[in-house]
Amino acid sequence: MATNEEASTSRPAPIGGVGPLGLGETIATVIRATKGTYPPAEHDSQEHPMEPTTLNTTTADSTTVALTVWIDPTVEAIGHDPCSRYVETYWLGVLGPTASWVLRRWSDVLDTNPDGVEIDLTELAREMGLSYTIGRSSPFAKAIQRLMMFGLAHSTPFGIAVRRSIPDVAHRHVRRMTDALQARHALDVAAPAPTLDDFTRAHTIALAMRTAGDETARIERQLIAIGIAAAVAETIAANLAALDR
Repeated sequence: MATNEEASTSRPAPIGGVGPLGLGETIATVIRATKGTYPPAEHDSQEHPMEPTTLNTTTADSTTVALTVWIDPTVEAIGHDPCSRYVETYWLGVLGPTASWVLRRWSDVLDTNPDGVEIDLTELAREMGLSYTIGRSSPFAKAIQRLMMFGLAHSTPFGIAVRRSIPDVAHRHVRRMTDALQARHALDVAAPAPTLDDFTRAHTIALAMRTAGDETARIERQLIAIGIAAAVAETIAANLAALDR
């Protein structure tokens, strides 16, 4: 069983690796390690020790943890938005539907709280129609552990840090996809680098769609439907979503 000291010195998992606290005891250890602490403004992928401040609302049986952004410049330069078509299409089968939705919900929470925020895991689970208990038996706890196992979240001395930019699916997971989905993925990742003209055209069309009343969440799919490259459509949709925040 990991101790609080071990939890506070654990380092982030590599992409596709196992969470720093190991499977099974991760969630319970996160809860224990975060009693009476609060995170720095953002969690970097490198450790920067900071003096925690005391919470006055945490109780012995609390399931409240601090959610922060996992800063990883390497992935952020080439990654995908958690709510993007790429993540929905290719990561869904890897993570499973529950973990995929937890990732999206956490992304939404961090959109409005970029400096970090306390979340109640029990309350969030209930909002998603699930149950949550400390340990590894509940579906919600298993979903969180899958996010850590695949390197999309990791425990910190203050709670949980989550990626805001999701890397491409690892090749070993692509090989487990159906033949049709493998072929589709190969086309997406092999697409030529978009030009400035590609982005300008897509931006102009997306703004027209937005002005006409189309929901931002649908614009990415609509751009792809009319022939805009998936990578360009994803970027433009993410920019529009940022304007709505």
